[in-house]
Amino acid sequence: MRNSLITMMALIAMGFGSIAQAHHSHSSIDRDWKVSYAGTVTEFMWRSPHVYVKIDSIMPETGEVVEYTIETLNPSSLQKSGWRRETLEVGDRVIWGGNHDRDPDRAYASLDYVNKVGGYTYFVSEDEMEDYLEREGITLDAYMGLTPLQPAQSLAEGVWSRSRADGSRFPPIRGPQRNWPLTELGQEQVANFSEDDNPILECAYPGPPKSITAPLYFRHSMADEDTFLIERALMDNMRYIHLNPETAPGPGERTNVGYSTGHYEGDVLVVETTNFAADRWGLWTGIDSSEQKHMIERYWLSDEGMRMNVEITVTDPVYLTEPVTFTHHWTKVQDFPITQAECSLENASYYLTAGYEEE
Repeated sequence: MRNSLITMMALIAMGFGSIAQAHHSHSSIDRDWKVSYAGTVTEFMWRSPHVYVKIDSIMPETGEVVEYTIETLNPSSLQKSGWRRETLEVGDRVIWGGNHDRDPDRAYASLDYVNKVGGYTYFVSEDEMEDYLEREGITLDAYMGLTPLQPAQSLAEGVWSRSRADGSRFPPIRGPQRNWPLTELGQEQVANFSEDDNPILECAYPGPPKSITAPLYFRHSMADEDTFLIERALMDNMRYIHLNPETAPGPGERTNVGYSTGHYEGDVLVVETTNFAADRWGLWTGIDSSEQKHMIERYWLSDEGMRMNVEITVTDPVYLTEPVTFTHHWTKVQDFPITQAECSLENASYYLTAGYEEE
């Protein structure tokens, strides 16, 4: 589906809602100040924890060209709306819209959409994309060039996206679990919680159970006949679940994903994980985990293979006074290669430094 320049300008005139923020909230963005400019792409940084694009933007009042630094989401989240590493290239002529920084002298903004002249409109927010498709009467499969979604026939197949039990969107996780049975050390971490301590800002990705609840894609498959494989977008450490004790390699050194063994109880996959390394925010947002962490997961399918569920019981006497059990859910999405993108410390701090004139 391609849009004419008239359609592009109509989209801009209608305006769009502000983007859903990712793992940190950038208070510098003015949610009431919408901007839209034409320009030329000068850089497209497809890296985690956030993708950035720089655009030489033409100021309509003066004709001046200003290079804006524009923040989007992480690569995996952008994939949900059809973005790919090759979506934008240096020299692309575009029209873009978003929310401006509160500082009028700072050339910085968040992104709602970008339209390549003579090409597609790419949205940052899934809601905005869905609203647009509904207005235009276009199906998601047609828009993204996808084949009809097929249900999973087993737990060891498919790509999955975080959801509620009924398939609706899972709300953002903004902070720690304050009602968990925490030790004094755990309570201290919750009391002193700050998003500035997020390990992702240092390109460190926590392991499970924190990683299980991430708003990213997961792929399930069989690495071989005895090994169940869980891949997560933007996380190099894949989880290998060893189903056969006779062929399992043994724990080895401690890692943040631990050592997992599993077996089936009927249609339920039961996974036990030990041998964890100490991990910042390894239990939940704002709550660390220790080498004593122990985890049991029970996975099953529902809704005729369109939903995947897990019950997680985690024990860690350093941070928890007793085990905690909670459930989590995913909805099946179209199959595609899981995104792995270089994590950039520059990108991690760009929301603080970009858009100012160099001294």
